[in-house]
Amino acid sequence: MNVSLFFTNKCNMKCRYCYEANKMERSISYDLLDQTIEFIVNHKQKNGIDKLSVVTHGGEPLIEFDKIKYFIRNLNKRINNVEYIMTTNATLLNDEIIEYLSQHYSMLSVSIDGTKQAHNLNRIFQNGNGSYDHVIENAKRLLKKRSDLKARLTVNPQNAPFLFAGVKELMDLGFMDIAPVPDEFDTTWDEDSLKILFSQGKKIIDYIKQNELLVNVGLINDSLVKCKNSICDGGITTMSIETNGDIYPCVTSVGHEEFVIGNVYKGINKQRVDDISAWGKIKNKECVGCKRYDYCTSTRCKIINKLLTNDLHTPSVVTCNFQNVRVNLSEHYKLKMS
Repeated sequence: MNVSLFFTNKCNMKCRYCYEANKMERSISYDLLDQTIEFIVNHKQKNGIDKLSVVTHGGEPLIEFDKIKYFIRNLNKRINNVEYIMTTNATLLNDEIIEYLSQHYSMLSVSIDGTKQAHNLNRIFQNGNGSYDHVIENAKRLLKKRSDLKARLTVNPQNAPFLFAGVKELMDLGFMDIAPVPDEFDTTWDEDSLKILFSQGKKIIDYIKQNELLVNVGLINDSLVKCKNSICDGGITTMSIETNGDIYPCVTSVGHEEFVIGNVYKGINKQRVDDISAWGKIKNKECVGCKRYDYCTSTRCKIINKLLTNDLHTPSVVTCNFQNVRVNLSEHYKLKMS
């Protein structure tokens, strides 16, 4: 069971590509945290779920560091061996927070877009200043404590030309797990920028091969081990909980009221969950015959289709193009590594 819990929608940065930018600034209350714990415990027991992972989400989650500690302390009293996960912008890290995260989190990621130039194109403070220098110093400190620290890069047409340089720089810093994530909600992707993305990915593969590096780069490696799609399990073993207690099937759907499936006080509306599951069983007509049909995001996640094209069963051209880039990169990888 995977729960993404939004501790706050607030952030101390003003990233140009942020999907949270237009949301109301609010944080979860202590009372709601108590109720959320009750909901998680009851849902886990009722559905016979063994393992539990919780993503402490934001905004910038560390704005509510005290509430995170409160939640983890009290949930651990009720459930053993919870896996905690967080992605942070790294700007609020200090010795106390670094020590706490190192001890309590199974998986940690920092958002850093590679080179200083690429990072500061989008990841800026509220006053408009670039955040790279601050982030990189804090990331180094956390990396000393956690050698498994992951770097997450958001890639858009503006910073795609710097992707190889950014990944190489992160490798040089000691990151062994690097996740470049193309921004599917950016409408400015075109044929030229997709070619640049593919070219940069090839450079990364060639560099890894040339230097015999044991490093995981998500944009490439994820396609190599991609399993066939399953039906969406949102509301069953995967869910996201907003700062007001509303429950959504996934992080992508948070804030879009049409996808609310319940709240932590009344529980989950089973009919809404069944409806979402049923969407996944209806085929995307224009995708039928594609050799990647059983693996593509658009054929499994009908919510992403709705958000990008306003139709549950019509895929986004951008999503399709990203899928092709990933497949072509995996083919190049297999060729280089054989």
